[in-house]
Amino acid sequence: VMKRIFLFAVILALIIVFGGGYYLLKTLKVRVEISPDKTYWGAKEEIQYKISANFEPPLGEVKIFIKQGNKRLSLYEGKIRNLKEKLVMELKNAGFKEGKAKLIALLETPLENKVLLNRELNLDFTPPKVKVIHFPKSLKIGYPGVVKVSVSEPVNEIYISLGGDTFPLLPSGNGTYKTLITAPLYLLDKPEQYFVIAKDRSGNEAKIFLPIKIIPIKLISKRIKLTEAQLKSLVWKFFPNYSGKDLVALFKRINHEFRKEDEDRLKKLCKVSENKLYAKDVFLQLPGSAVKSEYAELRHYYYKGKEIDTAIHKGVDLAKYKHAPVVAANSGKVVYVGKLKIYGNVVLMDHGFGLFTLYAHLKDAVVKEGDFVKKGDVIGYTDTTGLALGDHLHFGVLIWGFAANAKKFFYPWFVNHYIYNPFYKN
Repeated sequence: VMKRIFLFAVILALIIVFGGGYYLLKTLKVRVEISPDKTYWGAKEEIQYKISANFEPPLGEVKIFIKQGNKRLSLYEGKIRNLKEKLVMELKNAGFKEGKAKLIALLETPLENKVLLNRELNLDFTPPKVKVIHFPKSLKIGYPGVVKVSVSEPVNEIYISLGGDTFPLLPSGNGTYKTLITAPLYLLDKPEQYFVIAKDRSGNEAKIFLPIKIIPIKLISKRIKLTEAQLKSLVWKFFPNYSGKDLVALFKRINHEFRKEDEDRLKKLCKVSENKLYAKDVFLQLPGSAVKSEYAELRHYYYKGKEIDTAIHKGVDLAKYKHAPVVAANSGKVVYVGKLKIYGNVVLMDHGFGLFTLYAHLKDAVVKEGDFVKKGDVIGYTDTTGLALGDHLHFGVLIWGFAANAKKFFYPWFVNHYIYNPFYKN
């Protein structure tokens, strides 16, 4: 009798164990995610795989691998568990060839073998072929230039690099790309080189050096003597609750910290441009205005006989009369209407292929973002908003956010020679 009871107990225990195990495995849910979720892979790929399970059973395993013919590369093979890992794969070095492959994830348990992921891959280890059609052989600081290239295949990214900065190349049909570039003022102190960078959909990168000779310029020195009343009026614009604090320290904060904030903001606003050149012919100077300050003007600010700060002017100041109507210098789209810090109330226009114009220190604007404006149309009125002592227009030309010599754009020979002729030349 005892033997029968013991045998029954063993059988019952086995039924419970295996029945419970069967039930658990039937309720098991496992998911495998691999990012980035793309089908074109290059010679070197950095990916992240994630295994998610509603519980971690003692039996079974997950297998993740890449397969091409008889070639197989394991990414993970082990227990069913919640896991997130990053890894870098050298597919070409691992013996894979260009062409089709499979990314597979399998779940194997005593009850079933299940395909969790089966993604077709296109392996491409060859960088795109880039041909430079045109680039400026030399570039004076603040001058514009046109770069044109062609590529052998579709690309995900293509741009001109200059140190850590970029000038995007935009499609212009038949596998060609164009853009405008400039030589920013910082190249006077920090020399950098121009390169064409092209990355295809598999991440393969081509890098072509552009041997552009940079021609330096001499900064124009200008002394600006500030009275106590002028300094206070400037500081009070930005710090209306000013009371007895160090005027010079606050001015320096405006002149450096706020100036940098504005320049960074403008670079962000100029990151996207139309791949159509709306600008035509010469740029229009504010009618009847006089030039009061130049591009690349090194301003020395003096207070009580001592130099308190410096700044480089990156536009051209145009004065007419109080609240004079401001007109669009060329045709384009309004991309920003609003308030910056040192520039005050502004309008920013996109003329295509990275060419923008900035209208600053305005009283107000009569256009809105998204408007298409023709050359000569009124867009606002001059004033003293921002870091300005007298009523005037700060007119700036920006190429992908970097200041160019705005005054030069008023000269027909200049814009034809440096922009229109090379841009439209086959």
